[in-house]
Amino acid sequence: MKFEEIKESITDLKSLPNKKLVEMMQHLSSEHELIKKEIINLTHYFDKIEESYNTILEEYEKRT
Repeated sequence: MKFEEIKESITDLKSLPNKKLVEMMQHLSSEHELIKKEIINLTHYFDKIEESYNTILEEYEKRT
């Protein structure tokens, strides 16, 4: 199931069977966990970049 399908279905949830609702919830839950992990990994990466930049900047400022 694609997110676009879910977005379209949101407007008429009352007419959908429970099986379809469960399927959509499972998909959204999986996507949420995946995106959450990616954001955490990107945050760690961003922190390391900032730390590295600051270390290099500090050394550069000592030399100038």
